[in-house]
Amino acid sequence: MTKEEKLETKEKILETASELFSKFGFSGTSIRDIAAHSEVNIAAINYHFGNKHNLYWATVHRKQEWLDRGIEKIASETNDIAEMTVKTYRFLMQDQAAVRTTLKMLLTEGVPEPDGEMEDEVCSEAGPPGAQYFLKVLKDQIEGGEVSDGTLMWGVKCIFAGVIHFAMMSSCCKIEMIKAASPDMTNEGIEKTLFHHTKAIVSYIQTQKHVL
Repeated sequence: MTKEEKLETKEKILETASELFSKFGFSGTSIRDIAAHSEVNIAAINYHFGNKHNLYWATVHRKQEWLDRGIEKIASETNDIAEMTVKTYRFLMQDQAAVRTTLKMLLTEGVPEPDGEMEDEVCSEAGPPGAQYFLKVLKDQIEGGEVSDGTLMWGVKCIFAGVIHFAMMSSCCKIEMIKAASPDMTNEGIEKTLFHHTKAIVSYIQTQKHVL
């Protein structure tokens, strides 16, 4: 099997595992199920991931990498943190299934912690996906003296929390019912809220640097 074929097999396993884990949970999905649906043998799964819980964490890590790459591209196209926030929300809305899948998987209980190389990959990630890109754009935009990286990261986490909250709400199967009851939950309303939410965080950092 060539290197390209191995990568193709690995991606096929990850895609199938992500779908099954989100539908049936960790305990409700077996390696045999994943092998059958991805049309590979069990040995291939063991070769690439070692065990089921590392495969689970690999699927979570894959979604984080997807978001990280998306935010990196957005950061290269804008130097305004509020615009970047709105564009990140729009990026997530392009694949609402991915948002739902990731949410379901993160809420799954009873999953052993990753081990081996997967433990190193998962545990090496600090902060939200794309944090370094948000950090750079935010730092470039703050005026009036030095601001610590700790303060800036606080701002990034607050901004990202808002994006994820609304992305998860907007990916909910009942969103149309929610929109009918609350016009602010339309995409236009959410983008306006995120824009001003980000502006408020930037303003707070600029005026309260000595407190944070």
